[in-house]
Amino acid sequence: MKVTENIYWTITGKVKDGELENMKKAIEAMVVATRTEDGAISYDFWLSDDDTTLYLHERYKDSEATLEHMKNVGNLLPAFIGCVDLEPMYI
Repeated sequence: MKVTENIYWTITGKVKDGELENMKKAIEAMVVATRTEDGAISYDFWLSDDDTTLYLHERYKDSEATLEHMKNVGNLLPAFIGCVDLEPMYI
C-alpha cells in the first residue's frame, strides 16, 4: 500500500447575504496567489445552483507546501472569511 504525503481539505460555507461578489473577488485573489505555489496540486471551488453555498477543495504536496500556502494567502483570508459562514473543515 502506497502512503501519500499529500494534505487536502474540503471547506463548505454559506455565503453571507449580499456578499457573493465580494466572496468571488476574495477567492479569485487566493486562486491567483495559489497558482504561484509549486506545492499546490489542486485548488478548486464551486457554488451551489442558487449561489448560497460555497464548496472549496484544496490539495498540497505535503505539510511543508501546506504551510507555505497558508503564509502565501494569510493576508487574503480575512476578506474571504468576512463573506462566508464556514462549516467544519475536513482535513
